[in-house]
Amino acid sequence: MHSGMFVFTAIERIVYGQPAAQALRAEVERLQAQRVFLIVSGAMNRTTDEVAKMREALGSRYAGLYDRMPSHTPRDAVLEVAQEARSAGADLIVTFGGGSVTDAGKLTQLCLRHGITEYEDLDARLDCQLAVWLAMSGRQGGIQMGASHAIGHVLGGSCDVPHGYTSCVMLAPVLRYNRSVNIDRQRLVAEAMGHPGEDAADVITAFVADLGLPGRLADVGVTPGQFAMVAEHAMHDGWLHTNPRKISNAGQVLEILKAAA
Repeated sequence: MHSGMFVFTAIERIVYGQPAAQALRAEVERLQAQRVFLIVSGAMNRTTDEVAKMREALGSRYAGLYDRMPSHTPRDAVLEVAQEARSAGADLIVTFGGGSVTDAGKLTQLCLRHGITEYEDLDARLDCQLAVWLAMSGRQGGIQMGASHAIGHVLGGSCDVPHGYTSCVMLAPVLRYNRSVNIDRQRLVAEAMGHPGEDAADVITAFVADLGLPGRLADVGVTPGQFAMVAEHAMHDGWLHTNPRKISNAGQVLEILKAAA
C-alpha cells in the first residue's frame, strides 16, 4: 500500500454558484483593476457565449483577449500573449479554460513582472540551472542540515511559516549559536559571500534584509508563547542532532529561539 503526503498550495478565494461573468465583475471591482486582459480557451470562445458575457460584464475595464493558446503552453505563444497584454496596459490577467490557458496566465504574469520579451536568454537560463544544482549539491554530497532546518520544520508544520522564510529567520541565530565550535567554517561562508573577515551571521542577516525578507520570528507571526512548543517538537527532528554544537535538551533550542525573536 502506498503512503505519503500531498501539500496543496495556498488558495486565497473560491467563488462558486455564480455565473462566471457576474463573479468576474465582482472580483475585478474588489481588486480595483482597471485594465483586465482575458486569456481564454479558443473552443469556449467559439462555441459558447460565456466569453462574450465576461467582456460585457467588464465594460470599460476590458483591455483585451487572447484565445489562441495551444496545448502544453508553448513558449512562443506565451511571449505572444505577454506582448499583447503588455501593449494593452493590463493590470489584471484573468484565465478562462483548461490547464494550458491557466499555465499561460501564470507565465504571462512572470513575463510582465520581469520584462521578458524573448525566450528565457540562454545564458540566464544556464545560470539559473547552475544555481539550482549548486544549491542542492552540498546536500547530495552528505552535508548535514543542523538546527536551522530542524527548527524550520517545526515552524512550518506547527506555526504555518513558509519554508523559505524559516531559513531567513533561523540561519543567523543558529550560526551564532554554533560559532564556538565551527568559527573557521563560518569564516569561509562570509568569504564566499564576498565579506571576508566579517561575522557570518551578520553577513546572512544583512543578506536577508537586502532581499526584503523577514529576519525575526516576530516578522513571521511566531510569538514567545509558542517557543516552548517549537523547542519540544524540534527535539524529535533528526536534523537537530546533526548540529555542529550538540543539542541535548529543549532548553538549548529555546535559547536559539529567544535569540531569533
